[in-house]
Amino acid sequence: MAVVFDTWCRKCGARTSEVSNTFLLRWEGGDIGLMHPGESWQLENYGLTLDKAASKGLLRLSTAYACRECGGISDVKSLSPPSEGTVVGPILLILLITCFAVLVSHNPWLCVLVGLLGFVPARYIDMYVSRKRALRKYGFPVDTSCQHCGSPNTLKLIEFLSDKKARLLCSSCGERERVCGESWIS
Repeated sequence: MAVVFDTWCRKCGARTSEVSNTFLLRWEGGDIGLMHPGESWQLENYGLTLDKAASKGLLRLSTAYACRECGGISDVKSLSPPSEGTVVGPILLILLITCFAVLVSHNPWLCVLVGLLGFVPARYIDMYVSRKRALRKYGFPVDTSCQHCGSPNTLKLIEFLSDKKARLLCSSCGERERVCGESWIS
């Protein structure tokens, strides 16, 4: 869920909005911001779904990090792993039921029970394999240090601003500004 923070600088009067996180589509060498809500509709214009884009390594998650030292905001891009499984899960489940039916039981109801109990671990294994494959093929290093001062002392924006006294760096004048309000986007 994305959170939009409105900021206001008392010194120069600049008003800005910061978004805690957003999806980006890697397309033809550049990043295209996907507006929330409606990411899936925007991806359909490119012939993709969220899971297809993630499994092809095209979906990035841009997360805002705030520096504890200078108050600067840095957008950090990371790979968004797929939430759709591969064919490994169904194959494992069929193999489990078949082995149980042939080797242990000749009762069909017991095979159905084993199949239902085996579904959850097979699904987790399937998701694990799918995500590992995408990360191995399309993953890249993620640096969360501040892009303004280089400090490694950063927090996700939403965690940084849980402190009511937190001040962000004004992009116009360089002063520390306060957060006026926040709005949640589901």
